[in-house]
Amino acid sequence: MVRRIASVLSDTGVCSTMVVDAFSTEVSFVFFLKASPQTIYDRIKAESHRPLLKKNFSVEKIANILSLREKNYQKANYTIETDKKTPQDIAKEIAGVINA
Repeated sequence: MVRRIASVLSDTGVCSTMVVDAFSTEVSFVFFLKASPQTIYDRIKAESHRPLLKKNFSVEKIANILSLREKNYQKANYTIETDKKTPQDIAKEIAGVINA
């Protein structure tokens, strides 16, 4: 089996990596797990390993980063709104798309 790994780092700092099997017939999906800047802030405010958010960490900074990356996020096959959803709810939505 031949495998190729491709990594792309966009000018906005979004890193995307995919593994492609040369003889694979499987379909792949790209999901954008969308959340509001406030939700993202609430989820990661206690984390210390986010380089882009170490200085001036705020809802406004997150909104700015999301805005800069929006064109890349729009390339996803599916967008799932994640505000007010549990990881289990999100996983069920993803599974529903994959199993459809």
